[in-house]
Amino acid sequence: MAPTALHALSNRLARIDVRRSATRVGYYLRHGIEDAVVGRRHIDLAAELDKRSGPDADDILDRVNYCNRLPPGTANPPGTRLDALRKPRRKSYYYYDLKALTRYFDGALSVATLFGDISHIPDQPAILKSRPISDLNANSVVMKLNVLRHYYLYRDRIPFERKLPKAVWRGGGPSNPKRKALVARWGDNPRFDIAFADYRRLPEGYLAVPQLLRHRYMISIEGNDVATNLKWIMASNALCLMPRPALETWFMEGRLQAGVHYVELRNDCEDLAEKVDHYEAHPDEAREIIANANAWVRQFFDVPRERLINLLVLRKYFEMTGQLPRQFF
Repeated sequence: MAPTALHALSNRLARIDVRRSATRVGYYLRHGIEDAVVGRRHIDLAAELDKRSGPDADDILDRVNYCNRLPPGTANPPGTRLDALRKPRRKSYYYYDLKALTRYFDGALSVATLFGDISHIPDQPAILKSRPISDLNANSVVMKLNVLRHYYLYRDRIPFERKLPKAVWRGGGPSNPKRKALVARWGDNPRFDIAFADYRRLPEGYLAVPQLLRHRYMISIEGNDVATNLKWIMASNALCLMPRPALETWFMEGRLQAGVHYVELRNDCEDLAEKVDHYEAHPDEAREIIANANAWVRQFFDVPRERLINLLVLRKYFEMTGQLPRQFF
């Protein structure tokens, strides 16, 4: 085999994540079987909410009202009956994530959906994954969709102090202004490891996630919508650096606080070296931010609680659009 072919094969094998591949297979198998054989389910949302202590119940409702800002009397938009939802040829993971929740409601109810990377506010209410961070985004009802891609975490066993004292970034989207500015300014600087990567071609610059996690400072830059790597960076022992986010998902990026959950960079990332220098000199501050980030991530992996919040977001959609009587909102 030619050296170039061997190199390409080596790169491809390095990219294989057996654990993630098994997770993907299990996801489609479980949801495919459930979609085929499981009918309507019942859950008493009021009883489930009553099981929660006061502060936790208040926090649950706060999250629901953050993700679903529809006011009472919202006109019911044209949509699809729940019993008529069909798996699309593409973006089936959005369908499966939503279907796992809609089966708790009457099939005669309807929903309007926008699947994919959404970076605008729709003219009519719609259930979607992402929206602009804005006081005017009420039509964007955020639910926990595309879970397989956005809520997969990687094990990080390297403590902050044992990581390489460098900032690292890999990603696509060379036409993205923020990513372009980052690479243009710092791509050739030996202090950092920053480059575009075409993951389909697996170039020299490709780094697998375990390789990225060897670094002390990890940069997150929004892509088509939010940055996919933000969740697993914030779950790691590395310090997350990023410009202030403009878009948000179920992860509530709009509520993340600079200096508490992440280190804020300018949009042009001109201050990257300055920020790295500061936290190299003040590692205790870095560890405190990392601990806060880890705590933020943990709330999205409490499965029963997450299901309850999702169902209440959907219930509020039906109540606010007049499809169900008002009970919770």
